[in-house]
Amino acid sequence: MKGFNGDNVENGNYTYGPYKYDGTAPVITNLNDSGPYTNCTGQLHATWIGSDPESGCMEYQYAIGTTPGNLGSVVPWTSTGTGTSFTTSGLSLNSGTTYVIGVKGQNGVGTWSTPVVSTGVTAADVVASIVAAKALADDKAVMLTDRVVSASFGSFYYICEGQVDQISGLRVGGGTPDPGELVDVCGILDTVNGERVLTSPYTEASTGPGTPNPLFMVNRSVGGDGVTGNTNLSNVGLLIAIAGTVYDGPTGYFLVGGTEDSPMVKVDASMLTSVPLSGNHVRVIGICSAEESGGVVTPVLIPRDDGDVAEY
Repeated sequence: MKGFNGDNVENGNYTYGPYKYDGTAPVITNLNDSGPYTNCTGQLHATWIGSDPESGCMEYQYAIGTTPGNLGSVVPWTSTGTGTSFTTSGLSLNSGTTYVIGVKGQNGVGTWSTPVVSTGVTAADVVASIVAAKALADDKAVMLTDRVVSASFGSFYYICEGQVDQISGLRVGGGTPDPGELVDVCGILDTVNGERVLTSPYTEASTGPGTPNPLFMVNRSVGGDGVTGNTNLSNVGLLIAIAGTVYDGPTGYFLVGGTEDSPMVKVDASMLTSVPLSGNHVRVIGICSAEESGGVVTPVLIPRDDGDVAEY
């Protein structure tokens, strides 16, 4: 634009604009809070993608809470400038508490987007051993690393401490790693049907040392102090082997043992194509599980497949 005076002399040029119209807010996508679990070191991390094709994204802010409704209760809204990630440190994270992260963006005309909220990351305690984990109360979130998978049953699996001399074992309520692999696993401790279980698990598997060797047990030791009325060392969760005489059991089960020195052990036949004949002698390998009825916890042996049952 330029103007002229009465003598037709120019008074200079002026440039305005260009003017852009932006009637929409920025769009935040791919928000990743590195969940579903983190250790309780006080650190949280997130990344995201922001876009605004009309006027661009000029600033991002994040906030942390324990629900989408209380964003900012843990960390108030904090700017990352034009950066699309952040890492916090020094937070007081409570084991078992889930933290959600909200992110919003501002475009070139000053419009803020509605916050996008992550699915949440649960703080977990890193525990040194399965024994230590099983000693904790229910609802505690824990993280175990480099544990050997002793058996996998499709909808759940078992981990143990040590490949040859198993020390302790634990049921994990979900996931399908292969037996013999190493896993890092996080989850929430619970007691299900008389047995400690890691629920809502997140598993990362890697090549491991192979399937552990079963521990041979006399029937009276099966379960140990993990079941009612047994004072032997707990072996619930371990891969064990027993031997004895077959007796008929409830539908889907058979019994092994039956003498004073060899009490009955209930065997779950759900992974078997057939059950051994009553009266035959057998060797059975399987995971020592447990079940509760009327406040009494009893052991249940779960063979992995037909190869775990040998009749002789």
